[in-house]
Amino acid sequence: MTSPRAETTAQTPSLEHAVAALEALVGAKPHPDAVPKALRTVRQALEDHCATMEEPQGGFDQILSHAPHLSHEVAGLRIEHAAARASLDNLVEMIDHAPSLHHPAMLVAMIGRVRLLIAAIERHHRHTAHTLHEAFVAETGEID
Repeated sequence: MTSPRAETTAQTPSLEHAVAALEALVGAKPHPDAVPKALRTVRQALEDHCATMEEPQGGFDQILSHAPHLSHEVAGLRIEHAAARASLDNLVEMIDHAPSLHHPAMLVAMIGRVRLLIAAIERHHRHTAHTLHEAFVAETGEID
């Protein structure tokens, strides 16, 4: 039997794929109704990513068990998780309360905020990859 989170994760695209789809969407002059749906998909993918990293014996615990000296990096990644969640929530709330995304100026403003969010998630992805690499080096003593 699988856990409800495992079932949700199997149905949700990875964070990378969800962000790539959102990025393609905003680059193609999207229909206003498509962006909120894409943002909700990114939100679920972000939650899955955060849960995988933050749960007991998850990614962060594994990093710290092999490379305790990376505790500052892990703390920074946790802060990035909270910031990404807050940014996404604020963006979804803005969209939910917008009078109309069919108005060109409103759509342009929303797309600008989406692009900032995408950039922040991509920086977080690079930070995570760097921290995982550092933990691998600390554990194995090998560069690659």
